[in-house]
Amino acid sequence: MDDETRPRIPISADWVLKRIQEGKRVRLKNAIIKGNLNPDVKIIQSCIKITNSTIYGEINFYDATFYESVCFEGVTIYEDVKLNVVTFRENASFQGTTFIGYAWIKRTAFSSYASFERSTFREYASFQGTTFRENASFQGTTFIGSAHFEETTFIREAWFQGTMFNRNALFAEATFSMDTTFLEATFRSFAYFEETTFKQEVSIVGAKFEGEFLTFRNATFFLPSSMEEACRKAKNVLAKAGNRDEEEYHFYREMEAKRIQKGIRGDSGLGLGHILAKTDTWSSWRYFRYDAIEWLFVQGMFGYGVHPKRLMISWGAIVLAFGFFYWYGDGIIGTTGWLDYIK
Repeated sequence: MDDETRPRIPISADWVLKRIQEGKRVRLKNAIIKGNLNPDVKIIQSCIKITNSTIYGEINFYDATFYESVCFEGVTIYEDVKLNVVTFRENASFQGTTFIGYAWIKRTAFSSYASFERSTFREYASFQGTTFRENASFQGTTFIGSAHFEETTFIREAWFQGTMFNRNALFAEATFSMDTTFLEATFRSFAYFEETTFKQEVSIVGAKFEGEFLTFRNATFFLPSSMEEACRKAKNVLAKAGNRDEEEYHFYREMEAKRIQKGIRGDSGLGLGHILAKTDTWSSWRYFRYDAIEWLFVQGMFGYGVHPKRLMISWGAIVLAFGFFYWYGDGIIGTTGWLDYIK
């Protein structure tokens, strides 16, 4: 008899809370827990493992610290889950868990591996301000409600492979310190990555953006290749939606990424100051052509065709500058006023 067909054992939430308050291990399988799990203690020494169970109640741990591993795998939670300002010192696993109510996991710290693989969030889910110090996995996770990862910090690798975002996905001001993948992820509504920082490679190969808005405005990319790929995706989504201003912004950044890769920096992610010591002829040529000439005239002045005001201002500045030099050096004979130098 497998776990799905085994009879469920009713367990009182008070029994679970008493075990937690006494620092004793909680180990339940195929259980039905009725009542809220809202302990008074802030220091939790219990190792908690609840699998293939159902919880008819709210889970609320505020400003608490778990010193042992926490496991809610294959669990269905019918009420809200609130894990705010919580610290998990050991592994935390919510694999295959279904969150029926709202999920607030704000300003929480996962000090070890954190897994939400194949979980389902049916309502609003927020990880705002949360820090993942080790690898974090959301592979195969489904967000039916909006998903909030604003100001979230991923210090190690973050995996969103095959993740489904059915409503808005917000990653504004999030920081990804290591490699990040959204491989084969699906975004069915708006996706926001404004001012997001990607300190290593970010992959969105095969990701589907089915909504009408995707933005990486003011996002920071360590690798120009990642910047090119992300901005090209956003440009295409925005062009299809007819959002001309945002489309042009991302086209500009896509072209900038291409220029940087052609220049002396290539796709190293390093700044010019780190690699100007290269003196070979080919590096010097790349620097002169892409990091100097194209940067100044094609990107700076012409703005890749999407910043016409730059061209007008540059033209006016050049006219005024040469007019001043002609006037200062008295380089034109027969002038009747300073306007002649401008002409």
